[in-house]
Amino acid sequence: MTRRRSPPPDGYQLKDNTSRFIVIREMWREVISSEPLPPDTDLRTAANEVQHRMAAAGWNVEDLGKYNPCFYASKSGKRVEVSIETDPFERKSPFF
Repeated sequence: MTRRRSPPPDGYQLKDNTSRFIVIREMWREVISSEPLPPDTDLRTAANEVQHRMAAAGWNVEDLGKYNPCFYASKSGKRVEVSIETDPFERKSPFF
């Protein structure tokens, strides 16, 4: 099966003026922490900065996705998901 989207070009910046948060969730989707980002932040750069901070703190950090700023990290048997979201506490049905 072929991809419908091509990978982003080098130097591509994902920016949006919507208020966004860097959210760390446990594997059961409960929010562990959230950090607001200023408007017009380059989301990919913000996610890279979090990756570097977590790696420096001893986390085993996986690669950042090509199409969205989301990654997983693990440390001492604990695995978390790190993503950029508009509202980390909004409850959405997984079926819609």
